[in-house]
Amino acid sequence: MKKFKKLHTALLVGASLVLVSACSNGEEAEEQEVAEVVEVELDEAEEVEGTEEESEEAVELELESSSAPDETDAEMIEQMEAEENVDEAMVYVTDDGYVLVSMFVNEGVDVDAAEVLAQQYGEELLAKYADHVVDIEVLQGNDFLTHLVVE
Repeated sequence: MKKFKKLHTALLVGASLVLVSACSNGEEAEEQEVAEVVEVELDEAEEVEGTEEESEEAVELELESSSAPDETDAEMIEQMEAEENVDEAMVYVTDDGYVLVSMFVNEGVDVDAAEVLAQQYGEELLAKYADHVVDIEVLQGNDFLTHLVVE
C-alpha cells in the first residue's frame, strides 16, 4: 500500500509537471519527455497494483490452507458435549502438531469451573495425542472465559 501511495504521489507530481510545461513557452520536445515520464510512471503503478493484488490473493490462499483443520475427533466432541455444562464442543487435530479445542459452556458456568473443564480435557487430550500441543479455549456466548495450552 505504501508503494501505491508513493507511485500515486509521483503521478501527481508528473501530471503537475505536464501542466506547468504546457502552460510555459517551452519547446515541444520538453513536453513530450514529461508526457513519456508520466506514461512510464502510470505503467509502473499498474504493474505494482497488479502485483499487490496477486500477493494478497496468495496470502489468503496460504492462510486458508494452513489454518484448515486436518481432522476432527468426533469421539472427544461427543464426550465433551455429554458434560452437563457444555453446550457445544469442537476438536480439531492438525498435521502440524496441534489439537485445537473450543468449548461453549452454559450461562451458569463461572471462570473457575471453565478452568477445571479445560484442565481435565487438556490432560486427557495430551494423553491421547502425546506428540501434539493441546490448545483449549472455553467460551460462554460471546465471552471468553479461559484459555489453556498443554504441552
